[in-house]
Amino acid sequence: MTVLSRIWDNMLLSIHMESKKYTIKSVSDFISHIEKSSSFFYRGQSQDWPLIPSIGRVGRGGFEEALLFEKSLLNEFKRLSFPILGSKNLSHNQLILHAQHHGLPTRLLDWTSNPIKALYFAVCDTSNNNEGVVWSVDSYNIEWDEDYPQMDNPEFYFHRPTHINNRISAQESMFLVFPLVEGQEEILSLQEGHYDKTELGIIEKFVIPSESKKGIRNTLSTLGINRLTMFPDLEGVVGFLREYYLMDNA
Repeated sequence: MTVLSRIWDNMLLSIHMESKKYTIKSVSDFISHIEKSSSFFYRGQSQDWPLIPSIGRVGRGGFEEALLFEKSLLNEFKRLSFPILGSKNLSHNQLILHAQHHGLPTRLLDWTSNPIKALYFAVCDTSNNNEGVVWSVDSYNIEWDEDYPQMDNPEFYFHRPTHINNRISAQESMFLVFPLVEGQEEILSLQEGHYDKTELGIIEKFVIPSESKKGIRNTLSTLGINRLTMFPDLEGVVGFLREYYLMDNA
């Protein structure tokens, strides 16, 4: 067995974790659970999609290896964004944060250290009528002192990003960095549990019924958690005005 095979086989061991599930119908209901929790990281989703980074959800245009696809994407991003980013001579580790911010598929999965802001992301999409979810973990598998994600880490871990833009600051962003090794053909979702030594601890899932989303969204806005504060840019301003003046479906 090659070294690569042993690494990959070790990654495909089942993760041992305790999980809990709750139904949440109000902000106060959510807070009452969070107060008893030991979680550090939270992720809100407008529906129960797999916990997998964007690069694992897109086609690869003929690339069999996910790692080669990622390298090609980042190289092209660097080449084509030169007139905008200039001659900063950014490394791949630095480029991935900029690429993530501008919507390029990456191996980074967005989380936040703020549970209320995660709840916002579970209810903010007014066009989605599915149940929303908030995931939480009490993982201590995190690198606190690195400026940029480490692309050669064989295990996934939480990265506390450099605040390269206002959104990262406003959303109190954290990123779960998924591993990619040579020869790897796909990225598996967190729910599939094919990762070892992640020290995720307790995983909690909070389900928000679709009929509760509007009430929670209104309460959060009263508390100052809305599109204007979560997206401190022109896109956020426009989104806030559309919601405020009831133009969600225009």
